[in-house]
Amino acid sequence: MCPEFADKAVYAANIVSKELVCQSAGQGKPKLPDKAEAVIRLISVCRIDFSHKGLDRAVEAITALKAEGLARKLQWIVVGDGGDMDAFRTMIQDNDLSECVYLVGSQLHPLPYVVQADAFFLPSRYEGKPISVTEAQMLGIPPLVTAYESAYEQIRDGVDGLIFENSTAGILDGLRKV
Repeated sequence: MCPEFADKAVYAANIVSKELVCQSAGQGKPKLPDKAEAVIRLISVCRIDFSHKGLDRAVEAITALKAEGLARKLQWIVVGDGGDMDAFRTMIQDNDLSECVYLVGSQLHPLPYVVQADAFFLPSRYEGKPISVTEAQMLGIPPLVTAYESAYEQIRDGVDGLIFENSTAGILDGLRKV
């Protein structure tokens, strides 16, 4: 677009130190709800913002799983805070999901939570290139994400993570498969 700046510009992806990520992940083991062996523990580390992070769609999908008798096979831990936290709590309560959805709140060091999960879950409507997905991958935690713009740059679908269709139905279908 601006050829006169071609020799003056470089592209650098989000730079994250694997050593620092692993070091941070090892800073204690926070207490999480008990989990049966057959239960899949998902974790999300994000701002509680429905319009961006799509957490409301995830609640709708998990509510549908509950109606199918499948919600008891998953545990979703959400680390973060934000403007939609009260509405998020209300959705969880109104849909009787407190047995499988747990809100941890904002944490200075969220990575010790991430390493206790089976998968990292990000149901976003849109994203740039989320560092939280890269951090999860560095920790060996496969990401489950929606097909936002950069998802295919970070994840090889079906190889080192899963990419769900970017809709409530897509999230539901993806969680069913998991």
